[in-house]
Amino acid sequence: MPKLPPGPINFLACVGFTYRHFIQLRTNPIEFSTRLAKRYGDISFFRIFTKRVILINHPDLIREVLVRQSENFPKFDRITNHLRKATGSGLLVTEGEQWREQRIKIQKVFRSNQVDVYGDLTSRYTLAMIDRWKAQKSIRVEEEMTTLLQAIMGKGFFGVELNPGHAIAKAVRIYSDIFHYESRSLISPPDWFPSKMKKEKRESIAILRNSLDKIVSQRLQSGERKEDLLDLLLHSDCPHSGSHPTNLSREAITLEAVNQLLTMYVAGFHTTSVALAWLFYCVARHPKIQDELSRQISNESEWGEGHSIFSSGATYVDQVIKETLRLYPAAWELFARHSVEATELGGFRIPAGTLTLICPIVTHRDPKFFSQPDEFDPHRFAPEMEEKISPFSYFPFGMGGHQCIGNSLALMQLKMVLVHVLRHYEISLKDSTKEVQMVAGVSARPKGDIEIILKARKKKGEIVKMGNQNC
Repeated sequence: MPKLPPGPINFLACVGFTYRHFIQLRTNPIEFSTRLAKRYGDISFFRIFTKRVILINHPDLIREVLVRQSENFPKFDRITNHLRKATGSGLLVTEGEQWREQRIKIQKVFRSNQVDVYGDLTSRYTLAMIDRWKAQKSIRVEEEMTTLLQAIMGKGFFGVELNPGHAIAKAVRIYSDIFHYESRSLISPPDWFPSKMKKEKRESIAILRNSLDKIVSQRLQSGERKEDLLDLLLHSDCPHSGSHPTNLSREAITLEAVNQLLTMYVAGFHTTSVALAWLFYCVARHPKIQDELSRQISNESEWGEGHSIFSSGATYVDQVIKETLRLYPAAWELFARHSVEATELGGFRIPAGTLTLICPIVTHRDPKFFSQPDEFDPHRFAPEMEEKISPFSYFPFGMGGHQCIGNSLALMQLKMVLVHVLRHYEISLKDSTKEVQMVAGVSARPKGDIEIILKARKKKGEIVKMGNQNC
């Protein structure tokens, strides 16, 4: 019989119980996972109390779990059950046939030409932010990107003007922090438990669901059509008829729309705003790379009519974004999975019920897959170099069937915001000698906000027209 994968000593293995790995995973999960992969290689085994856990860190094994044996490795239900309380049966928590049906429907939404409207919103709100910066010499970048994303997502998803003080914006921040805490806790009391955190959780979920239920119900009652994600969700099954499917009740349509909107809002809010913060940090920290970006952006008018930096997918801007996401992936860890049945991975025995962890941030920084992995080098993603990278060694938005459905939307936003800012400003770090550390939460956020100095660029003329915004 094959052996279990190698791993750190479980001192209480004789009784099938150990706690020290839980403490390490709880306090510094990125450091703990990196240390495991460095010492034990492609697959490592440890225990969290009585639970068997494996960490996967090789492209072939990642493909095995996410694609070839995906039916045997569904998402860990303890985590999805926490999320389900807010998002209902949204795309992030469903499996099997229900997931496939939802995925097909929402893919139609993201492939629709109307999603170009989201690009227009991104451009408009970004330019408004840049105009506001005229009175400032520096910015706190994560705070600014959070405010920007709230405005874009509120308007682009359900037609509401959101600012940091809006009830929906405040509720999603509170809920996300609580979700991360509870999903990594050993014991989570029931939601009725009389504690401050549980009270805040109940209130934030009620605000999110009641607010969106009201928005969706009013839209259905009025029959109004808007250029937002809610409209696409309501009318995606019959885009030419101008009405929602008639075989579902209004309550069922409202529930489905609320579930999917909340799923995409909760999933996209933190990841994109944090990715933007890291993007500006990397660009500000590397002046030569910023100079090359500025040169390419300023020369866009020479590319020819109908061609835009936003429509090209092989520019230096794209390389910088991809390298940022390698070092600071939007999802630093994927949803934990568990093995339904006993199986084998890499020649090792994996018992049924084994918790399975995959961390893009660990794989992305492994010297087996990327030379000098801690160096910021956009040339890795030059066309002739990128084709040598295994898809399952670089997966900032996940991989397989459960890959983030909004990844192209997020990449478009990263590109548009960066280009607009660099057209107007040269950016630098207030403290260029200090490397900013990561804090593992829903996303790997900067430890303390990053202050960036703004220096206005001399304008050569009016802003170049955007052209086709599909990335």
